[in-house]
Amino acid sequence: MIDVSIALLFNLMAMAAIGVGPSLYLLSGKDRWAAALGISPATGFVLTCLLGTYLTVLDCPVSRGATLVLVAGMFVSIVLTLLAIAPGTIAKLAIDRKLLIGVAAFCVVCLLSMAPQVVGGLRYSILRGNGTDSFNYITAAGYLDHQPYSWASHTGLQSLVDRHPSYELAHQLLTSRWSTFMMLALTSRIGGVPPYKFEYFFSVLCFLISFGPVYLYCSDLLDLPPICSALAAIAICAGFWAQLILDLRADSQQCSIPALLLLIFVIGRMEADRRPGIWRREVALVALAAASLTFFYPEIVPLATLGVGLFLAVRLLDRRAAFPSAVRLAAAACLTLIAVIPVWRTLLAFGLSQMKLAAHSKNDWEKAYFPWLYASPLSGLWGFGPLPEANAFLHLICVLLAAVISAAFVAAVARFVSPAGRTRPGAVLAATMAAAALMQWGYLCYRGQLWAAGKGLSFGYPFLMMCVIGYAFQRPKERRGWRNYWAKCVAVSVSAMLLVQGAYAASRPFLAWLGHDYPNYIAGHGEYRRHDWNPAPFARVFRSGDDLTVWSNMSNPWVADYLGLVFGWDVHLVNIGTSRDIEERHAPRQTLDRPPQYLFVEDSFSDPAFPGANTPAANNAELSLYKLPDHGILLTNVKNPNGMEGPRSSPFFWLGGPATVVSVVSTTDGCSLLSGRFSIGPSNPELKSAHLTVDSDAGGGPQHCAVIAGQARLRLRTRRGLNRITIQVDEPPLRFLANDPRPLVLRMDDLRIQEEACEANGR
Repeated sequence: MIDVSIALLFNLMAMAAIGVGPSLYLLSGKDRWAAALGISPATGFVLTCLLGTYLTVLDCPVSRGATLVLVAGMFVSIVLTLLAIAPGTIAKLAIDRKLLIGVAAFCVVCLLSMAPQVVGGLRYSILRGNGTDSFNYITAAGYLDHQPYSWASHTGLQSLVDRHPSYELAHQLLTSRWSTFMMLALTSRIGGVPPYKFEYFFSVLCFLISFGPVYLYCSDLLDLPPICSALAAIAICAGFWAQLILDLRADSQQCSIPALLLLIFVIGRMEADRRPGIWRREVALVALAAASLTFFYPEIVPLATLGVGLFLAVRLLDRRAAFPSAVRLAAAACLTLIAVIPVWRTLLAFGLSQMKLAAHSKNDWEKAYFPWLYASPLSGLWGFGPLPEANAFLHLICVLLAAVISAAFVAAVARFVSPAGRTRPGAVLAATMAAAALMQWGYLCYRGQLWAAGKGLSFGYPFLMMCVIGYAFQRPKERRGWRNYWAKCVAVSVSAMLLVQGAYAASRPFLAWLGHDYPNYIAGHGEYRRHDWNPAPFARVFRSGDDLTVWSNMSNPWVADYLGLVFGWDVHLVNIGTSRDIEERHAPRQTLDRPPQYLFVEDSFSDPAFPGANTPAANNAELSLYKLPDHGILLTNVKNPNGMEGPRSSPFFWLGGPATVVSVVSTTDGCSLLSGRFSIGPSNPELKSAHLTVDSDAGGGPQHCAVIAGQARLRLRTRRGLNRITIQVDEPPLRFLANDPRPLVLRMDDLRIQEEACEANGR
């Protein structure tokens, strides 16, 4: 996973390089340089989102537009940096304790966030948590990387599935939001790794980008000491809530986290600037962040609007600040509306449908993703998560700590909106955003929408934590009596919360190494950790040829889709088995218009007589890749109700009872010769000959024949692609062995299949 780690760091540097110029030029006030450097990755992220979205609207695939985004973004950044450091505007970047602690804490978060994937490999990340969403994002990202956005709407269904096995799913996904798909494809291009491999680190990237706005918010707007700010940033970007959102695998939500935090930080910093006048350059940065937030996750707009609206309502109580604040935020809103004009119809329709779905349609997904929250809402709210499930004593401690922190939150909101507290816009904004998240959570819980309520609450957790942390570690004042004891109690409780979040961050790599997870955590995907997701052996084979056609005969749709996400854009991959599009969306099968050079099969059975079958071109613990001749046939699987026996080099099986199904892959249409050696079994030992009914789904109708002990052959019709041949003994079993209840009527050894010329009449 070293290449993916390097890709992550390269993306961080690219986003910082794109964002540093606009951040320097648009920020004002003290510590402008330190603030600009801190938010530069987030600024670069939102600018990349906007530019990439506009290019996508213009039908520019990511594979062609990625270089343009990088070059244009860095060019603009250089120009704005030169303008920002023009004579008379130079401000020194102080290398002080705050900067050093912030850099050190960021390095800690980087290491802790990357370690689980590095330690656990692809088995840790593929289908982890909400694996369905993970595959959906990779599918749509692959489409936007290779095809113009509108192509799927202008072509037929058969053309879609022929181009790639998952394009029907991509077509459906692209009718909703798609900026996140574009960002996943673009960051994968920047890092030089494919989306299936980078998708988990793409989620990590979003939280690493969020670190700067959180740290600066705590240190600059909440006026916290650097150590407290660093611990808060670690808890928010690598603690339990961050891990939960990462495992939900809703990449759109993860992308919205840095955009939302950047938006709130810039608003708070702009409102904290007490210089006279209305206009601030930060208005443009607010609009950029708000527009990207709308592109990523339009459903979050009501929450953000409510939080900022509550903040403005509090500001209106201060007559001196009311009018300038309202004008600046109104200007930012107008600029945001202008920025989203190219896709406003899609975003509006999708946002309204999602809000309607959240308000009226009920599901029970909270049982899979939020059991820890609704089992103990008080402790779950403050990031203790499944910790209370360990034992009753820990549960009691967590509930007591959560009760104190909840009381502190109420006191914090009351203080921050009081006349004395309104002089700190950053604290007021954190309180109103947290209150908005709780109000939304309460409303949706009241409507019985527990899944939507928990999902909405996950957007508000940074502000909940920052609110109580800002209250607990505010600058010390002279306190006496119960106020002194209360302040100490809150400080201890919030410190314990931060330590628990740090423990969650530190334990995740260790759990990944052990292959374990938290108790009472996400239910997880049914196929998680059940397969060998290592594609490296097959990738080495495919590097040796161009324009290859590869058939895939999988019985598991998730494995079939994974092969498409890994290899479907480098070779012409055709699913002759199953896939999610075939099973769930009833998509047509791909056209078999080219002879295959290779075949993927599950490593359960292969025909020893087939040339090269004993030596596959490549294999892992689960799959084998076979080189196919121009004309050939391969026995890929035998499903026998009585099981397979004997060594792999010479297996045999018992016929009797339900039919045996033999799966055969043929590269041409024609006939084949099925042969084997038969022996009469103990379930009907008086038989002199057994009658078989053999049928093939390639046509020709069932054939009836009698076999005696010894070698027998039968000619069958086969077609290009997958063929299923059924073999059934007509005679019933008359007796059973004392220690074996199976119907052992007829034993078949040395099963083989080979091409055979059809008779003159085509039979």
